[in-house]
Amino acid sequence: NKVLRLIVGMWAHFREKAAVEGLEGVQLPRDDPREILSAFQGAYLARSLNRLLDPVNIAFPGKGAVPSPAEIEGIVRCIVSEISAARGDSELKNLSVTNAVKAVRDMLSRCESLIHHGSGVQDITGPPNQYHTRNIAVLNVLCTLHTKLGDIPADLRAGEVWVMVREVMGTILAPFRLQLDQILGSIHEADYSMGTGSIAGCSDYIALVEETITHLTSTYLTGLTNKSAVQPVLCVDT
Repeated sequence: NKVLRLIVGMWAHFREKAAVEGLEGVQLPRDDPREILSAFQGAYLARSLNRLLDPVNIAFPGKGAVPSPAEIEGIVRCIVSEISAARGDSELKNLSVTNAVKAVRDMLSRCESLIHHGSGVQDITGPPNQYHTRNIAVLNVLCTLHTKLGDIPADLRAGEVWVMVREVMGTILAPFRLQLDQILGSIHEADYSMGTGSIAGCSDYIALVEETITHLTSTYLTGLTNKSAVQPVLCVDT
């Protein structure tokens, strides 16, 4: 990277000075220095990508293990370091950003494999089970990633991270939404006309609604470490 910056800079300097008195007859080689150094640039980018993916592999060891937000922050610092190292050349910086996007998408793919969508998440009668806990942990990872990527002045596909944040939040909220729909359906089907039922019966359903929402907020959502990040999702999806 340093060699590329030096040579490209020196090349541009010589070309600018070629018309100066005493240099009119100097013929600079026509080859673009980038072409001469393309093999070195390719090797640099390959090693840079490895430096980005190594911490990802460590943070996502497999077997259902979810990385901590701190590990995600470390990966983002690595991304910032690699992009900053290439800041002296616009083409190299763009290629480094492309490498960073590959690392981000690799993390998203691994997060997707950790999310549980099966029947295990439908049971919300008690405290969060192992599937709920894992989904919430993945959501915390994604929120950290989205927030930290937003601080980097480069297009690192933070929007793709946000899409997955909404998907995981939807998976967590789905059984509660279903339960609320069932309660509200019962209210609509009940007959509260004079002589056939008591309006007091409606208050029982309202109490069930309040109980469901309280169960969600006080038992499940307390596991979120970045509530402000998911607040827009909660406002739209609940």
